Amino acid sequence: MSSQFAPLVFSRTKEVDFRFLVVPEDFSEEDMEWSKKHILATLLNSIELSENPRWSLFGNEQHYVIGLSCRASLLSERNIADKFNRGLYLFVGYVTKKPGFIPMQAVAFNSLYDFVHQKWEDDSIDARTIIKSKYDDKEIDLSTLPPDFEGNAGIKINHDADKVRIYSNRRNSELWTIFSQYSRAVSLCLNVAGQKDAKEGIFLNVSTVDYQGETPYIEISRIPPKPQMPPEPQTSTESVQSKDAERHRATTRATHSESSNFLVKGLEMVGEIVDKGFKGVGKIVEEVCIGGAKEKKTVPTQGGNSPPKSDTRKTGDFVKPTGENKEKEPPLGFKYKD
Repeated sequence: MSSQFAPLVFSRTKEVDFRFLVVPEDFSEEDMEWSKKHILATLLNSIELSENPRWSLFGNEQHYVIGLSCRASLLSERNIADKFNRGLYLFVGYVTKKPGFIPMQAVAFNSLYDFVHQKWEDDSIDARTIIKSKYDDKEIDLSTLPPDFEGNAGIKINHDADKVRIYSNRRNSELWTIFSQYSRAVSLCLNVAGQKDAKEGIFLNVSTVDYQGETPYIEISRIPPKPQMPPEPQTSTESVQSKDAERHRATTRATHSESSNFLVKGLEMVGEIVDKGFKGVGKIVEEVCIGGAKEKKTVPTQGGNSPPKSDTRKTGDFVKPTGENKEKEPPLGFKYKD
């Protein structure tokens, strides 16, 4: 059997983060955004991909995507870890203009990893340039198809965007065959990590690892998805430095806030003393804020009922004034010369 397919690959490379490496030549910005939402949903909880690669089918009025999300080691023996030695995972798939069948076998997608090899070492400004792929004939081996290739009345496809239908992943082969030949736009992802991911995801029909019920499927209400880039393991020096910088900024903001509070309190105390005209006050306790800590300092004052216990003022060359200024006090810390 021969059909026309165009490659679609979304991956990291050695130096550059996730992006499209290749898309069909007729893909618009809207098509890329539409497919990206589905692709990101297949990459959630990527740690689970080692044991359970995810197979997905999704389509609209113009395009039909058949994809595999997995660890790179399933497709290749080289270029499978980035510069931080993080194991690579990715989405590889084919796009066709009408529903088509690709066997649910990794070997059917192996050749798409050549696009990763092609971009692997590129860290230049052109690293994010997207390759445009053409629709070419691809021979499909139909010997893997089960006898009920034309469909199975026991499986009903959900098209209600407010709900998600969850099947056991024991029915993966059956689901893949039936959905692949469905004439309308479909939305299927196999081996979703759990019902929570299914509920919050974008796919309307899924199989999960954690549902092994006796009924063919369960149906639950969906939560509108919020697609995000797959989270990266925080193992790089850059990531650690980023976290340290954020902690420093948080500490600095807290210190400045505490310092401001001490300063305001000190000014309020000074204001109260001034209002009282220094009456009955033998000393002023200044609360000086230094780096967020309080330092108490005693300062001698004029007047008051409690003069200093000892006169530590030094004799300077200050002559006691006469006339109108004879009541003027000497500078603080000094006394008039006898």
